[in-house]
Amino acid sequence: MRIRFLPVLIVLLTMLTLTNQPPYARAAGMDDYVAEAETVLQRLRGEMMQEMVNAQQKGPAAAIDVCRHLAPEINAKIEAETGWTLRRTGLRVRNPANAPIDDEESLMRSFELKAMAGQPLQLLRTARIIERDGKKVFHLIQAVPMFDTCLGCHGSNIDPVTLKRIKELYPDDNATGYKVGDIRGAFSLYKPLDAFADKPAPGRATLASLGYKPTRDPAAKGDATVGEGLYKRYCEKCHAPADLARHVFPEPEKKPDADVCRFLENHGMTKGQQDCDVTAYLKDVARFLKAHGQ
Repeated sequence: MRIRFLPVLIVLLTMLTLTNQPPYARAAGMDDYVAEAETVLQRLRGEMMQEMVNAQQKGPAAAIDVCRHLAPEINAKIEAETGWTLRRTGLRVRNPANAPIDDEESLMRSFELKAMAGQPLQLLRTARIIERDGKKVFHLIQAVPMFDTCLGCHGSNIDPVTLKRIKELYPDDNATGYKVGDIRGAFSLYKPLDAFADKPAPGRATLASLGYKPTRDPAAKGDATVGEGLYKRYCEKCHAPADLARHVFPEPEKKPDADVCRFLENHGMTKGQQDCDVTAYLKDVARFLKAHGQ
């Protein structure tokens, strides 16, 4: 009896230990590396997100071509401009080229355990320094949650036309059957330490350094002052507010709030009026940045 229940006990003890860990693993002295990786990751997410939104207007099958053709192009462009190696991987992959390498698999399995222990998916991240081909390399791996917009290609009830297209392109596909809230996979970023500058390149001014404070716009569908708190709670671990505001509202005076309220619903983190409060906050940030030449 003791032998039978020992594996279960080990898993439970592991889960309890994981719940007492910091929000995500980060070795000391790597803040500059992490900050640069986050900037690159936000850019990758933003460009892929925009392409997926555009493609889904034509139907789920069109989104497959984004992953097949545009995603590698976006990766290659960002890699050439930043010096980072960018990977999308998972425990169940559609494209065999995205299968885990090195110990990515063990890191993602640890994310699964942490998620089982109740840790929010947006906090599932590991930052570390490893050795590769005799060189020290910084590595950041970030879990990717499953959103409802992904169900059309990765869920359990896929349209037959889309499913047929998937099977034609990926006969060994193993990336279906997910539910909203599952871990879909991970972004995995690498950069040699000797490729980092001694000092981080100067970037755009931060909201704090510019003295930003949210303002209430009576004409908006939401309240930016409420949205700021919601954004910090649900969104900021994955998206820097200034970067997302610039991406969603490149011309804040022209884009209707309602479009973005609906867009944010797709993430499933907030709902109803909360979506519009976050939208109002992003639009307020975008206006503020534009007024300050950012």
